[in-house]
Amino acid sequence: MIQTGEVARADRVIQHFNAKYSEFGLAQSKLWPAGTLCITIAANIADSAILGFDACFPDSVVGLVPIAGLVDTRYFLTFIETAKDDLTAFAPATAQKNINLEILNNVLIPVPPRKEMLRIVARVEELRQLCADLRARLNERRTCQAHFAAALVEQAGAGPEEDRLELAA
Repeated sequence: MIQTGEVARADRVIQHFNAKYSEFGLAQSKLWPAGTLCITIAANIADSAILGFDACFPDSVVGLVPIAGLVDTRYFLTFIETAKDDLTAFAPATAQKNINLEILNNVLIPVPPRKEMLRIVARVEELRQLCADLRARLNERRTCQAHFAAALVEQAGAGPEEDRLELAA
């Protein structure tokens, strides 16, 4: 069984869970197939990820199983990610924000032909990878810069005693 937190923490594909239903609980729930798009409608509004395994989830998560062979789940995931801010705006400001199926049913999703959909998904994934690579390079540069600055400070403080006295005067 997955909860809204597992959807929120997933990196596009849900691969971990923290709870299991008993046989009795499973018999009363719906088992969603791997590949289902999960969208949170309470707490974390419109967080979304694709199930990496068959699982159940509570009514705070909505499942979307696209028609096999016609629609790519990753396309819908990408669309929901881009529409998240708009969906959050529809959530009433109560003790806990939430949206409902009526709001989701009114979301119009453009559905291009499958070939175009796959091209869009491939391009978005390519751009995501480019962004991830750039973030990694930026972090490497920041680490290098911090080490360089620390080395300079250490070197400046380790000079001959007379040099330090001249600087102080």
